[in-house]
Amino acid sequence: KITEPYELSLERFLTVCALCNNATIYQNQEGEWTASGDTTEIAMILAAMKADRSKEHFVNEQGLTFVYEFAFDSSRKRMTVVYKQSGSQYLVLSKGASTSILPLCDNVIVGGELKPLSEKFLSRVDDKVTELSSQGLRVLTAAMRIDEGQTDEYYKKAKSKKIEKSLTFLGLVGIIDPPRKGVEGAIATCK
Repeated sequence: KITEPYELSLERFLTVCALCNNATIYQNQEGEWTASGDTTEIAMILAAMKADRSKEHFVNEQGLTFVYEFAFDSSRKRMTVVYKQSGSQYLVLSKGASTSILPLCDNVIVGGELKPLSEKFLSRVDDKVTELSSQGLRVLTAAMRIDEGQTDEYYKKAKSKKIEKSLTFLGLVGIIDPPRKGVEGAIATCK
């Protein structure tokens, strides 16, 4: 079990991986692991779990409570969840296509401090997205914001455009996207 804290940006990245999804992974009574949900979300949860940062870690050990979800849809190409951290502090956690998330980001964590996103940094991120995509990976961007002084009701009533803004870029994740069922047969038919 990992007890030392991760560097701030990695810890927050793992928070997005663990909490900004609807997949589940659990161990049944026979000790076998079972996963359900979208394969991309399962991969993100597994990454967080391998770093000892499961959803249960954030909920049970850090006391985060789920408030609201702005579900993924094909036009927005992103998903955002809101968790209450403590008192009046809220975490806005987002993941999605880089073309959807990056325009919502204002800053990045460098050396534990927030720094404004520069054109040079954004160009490097775009280059990395292109590189990972050319390797056949599905690339998602993770971002977040910490809000103070709101209420649960505020997030439940707000439109996504009001919440999904001024985010902090946390990182990219490249995931092998397995072929869908029936693809092998379609390829064989085309040959």
